[in-house]
Amino acid sequence: MTEKPQKRKSTKPQKAKPPSKKLKANIASLEEWSSKDPFIEVFNQLIISNYKDRTIAQNRTATAAQDLLKSNDLNKFRKKYATIVTLAKKKTGTTQAKREERNRIETEETDKKMKAVERVVFRPNLKTRKQETEAPSHEVEFKRDYTNFNEAWDNGKKLLIKMIEKHMEKKPNIKLNLGFTYTVVKIVIDADNEDPLTVEGNEQEPLKGLCSTTSVSIYNIASVKPSVNDLKGQLEFSFQKSLETISGSSWSLKRFDTIFAKTHTLNAGRKKKGGSYLPTPPQLAHSKCGLINIQNHDQECFKWCMKYHQTGQTKHDHRITVLQKMEDKYDWSDITFPISFDQITTFEENNKVTMNIWEIAEDGKTYLTKQGNVLHCQTGMVNLLLVENEEGQAHYIYIYQEARQDASYGHLQILQLSLIHT
Repeated sequence: MTEKPQKRKSTKPQKAKPPSKKLKANIASLEEWSSKDPFIEVFNQLIISNYKDRTIAQNRTATAAQDLLKSNDLNKFRKKYATIVTLAKKKTGTTQAKREERNRIETEETDKKMKAVERVVFRPNLKTRKQETEAPSHEVEFKRDYTNFNEAWDNGKKLLIKMIEKHMEKKPNIKLNLGFTYTVVKIVIDADNEDPLTVEGNEQEPLKGLCSTTSVSIYNIASVKPSVNDLKGQLEFSFQKSLETISGSSWSLKRFDTIFAKTHTLNAGRKKKGGSYLPTPPQLAHSKCGLINIQNHDQECFKWCMKYHQTGQTKHDHRITVLQKMEDKYDWSDITFPISFDQITTFEENNKVTMNIWEIAEDGKTYLTKQGNVLHCQTGMVNLLLVENEEGQAHYIYIYQEARQDASYGHLQILQLSLIHT
């Protein structure tokens, strides 16, 4: 059972305390004296009034001021009264500041309680549909009625990002698209209304709407948040277009129901295996891209890349005839060809070397799709580019350590022995 939001109670002002017997006696003592001089009597009544309203807090202060009036010493009285006024202002300011601070603290505490209750009452429901498939969808179902796109986006985005990141812990390579489901209603004016001064409308059966973005590829958890943020503009445009197709005269948005993400697992990854030679992609074929594509005719392209890694990497060291003469220092226990991502992890552990695997995405840029074990990077690090043709054949290409990103020759984003990626 959900707890109802609490209503803020207004604080009633405290009643003033009645004067004590001592205070009454002191006031009576001050009122016993009066001056025949009207000018001095004005000051005398001011002192008595200030003592009654507690501007003058101490009886001895009021008595001392009245004694100065009795002696007709107006110069000393003016100085005395100026001191009384200064102290009264300080006291009033301090009291008011304390009151304002107390009210501020009470207001903040009430707001905190209200917000805590609202978080529980209006916290969205999180759902994952088709979880066991390769294309599950993650939903944030709103309990609060959001009618503004930005409000719905801001209140659902963070939860959706967390769900996608959790999914990518097990499925590191995905295609992602975002969407909203929403409800629109139509108000029909009652033409038979007898009262000409009023307009009555009836809400018809609501309609459900849906909008979504195109798919983008994501290859690591770090890319989830920026990728989701980049899709906001496209999703808003898609929502407006969707709304136009179903809305007409008298139709209006009632609420956003859910924000969702569909995650399609890419084939790239553990199932893809490197095999025989494939040509270098045209956009990376220039020598300045720093790729060494070994022309093997077996299924051991990964092994040939690792043999090349052990050479001096001079002009002809990439040729098969040269590599066949190389002594191989690596341990190939439990490795079969064509090699898979799982076996690359085994190779890393056998030889204490960091293996980074890069792939070319649909946008033409290269992304790190398998980051190696960084604990082994001091004893060795190798970067390989995995390419694939339309028939699904795959091939590893060695990335030379001195490779640099060059806009004129491609999008390879390797910086000397680093793991920088976009």
